[in-house]
Amino acid sequence: MLLLTGTQFLANTAPFGGGLSVNNSSSRIVNALFARNYATTGQGAAMLLNPGGNVQILHTTVASPTLATGDAIHISNGTVGISDTIVASYTTGINRTGGTAFEDYNLFFGTTISKTGTFGAGSGANDVTGNPKFANTALDNEHLQFGSAAINTGINVGVAVDFDGQPRPTGPGFDIGYDEFYFNLHLPLVVR
Repeated sequence: MLLLTGTQFLANTAPFGGGLSVNNSSSRIVNALFARNYATTGQGAAMLLNPGGNVQILHTTVASPTLATGDAIHISNGTVGISDTIVASYTTGINRTGGTAFEDYNLFFGTTISKTGTFGAGSGANDVTGNPKFANTALDNEHLQFGSAAINTGINVGVAVDFDGQPRPTGPGFDIGYDEFYFNLHLPLVVR
């Protein structure tokens, strides 16, 4: 079983699954960042999932600094569940051509088509669209900024900390993506 927690896949290129290709293995991907990855065939710029088993993707961010052609996540086999994940700036967010898939509580931004293929019943009922307001995608800093559509719009999937080790949630709800927005309020020092 492949277990990935707090991992970054940055600026990789491959024919299929530019960032990661999962074949014949059950996997769990948590608090991961996939940024600027590219698949030369257009299938799975971030991930190609052909597991033959189960894959869980939780609190993950998949982003491109500009609109990338092809699909970000390509599912061709197995059973895949995706929750609390951001998919930003791809022609297609999630493309399921085989296997079974369920996704919900995800944020899609800048995707021409959020999902293609058939997903489980009720799948995507709690998805949101909107700007995740990343800090700086050109520098692979996909931390959330104030006003992000990802803040407080996720669900509790049993992940207690984010990529940086900060607790989840820090507000009234769970944030979508690998980063839990942490608002620092700096008050001026008052001397009496």
